[in-house]
Amino acid sequence: MWKNFHLIIFLWPIHSGVFKPVCRVGYNIAKVVCRLDNDVAFASLIGDDLLGRVIEAQLIVDHIPYADIVRELPVTAQSAVLYDGTGRRQIHTDE
Repeated sequence: MWKNFHLIIFLWPIHSGVFKPVCRVGYNIAKVVCRLDNDVAFASLIGDDLLGRVIEAQLIVDHIPYADIVRELPVTAQSAVLYDGTGRRQIHTDE
């Protein structure tokens, strides 16, 4: 059914008041599909770093298969999306 989701953005909490969970469209879809008892082949590249291990741990918590996750990058890609009071957003990535 659903195959090869790609986790694009990985986020990490940096200080009090800023919450940056493991998320993005592909991850969120894979999480829902798994919760609906469907099979998912979730593929992504992550880094061989602390953030990569955090992502793997979150995949386990959310019961998302991670056999197709490849740890080949030196560091895991990150981004931050900032919202102002009117809902406008500013996106910063290191990709």
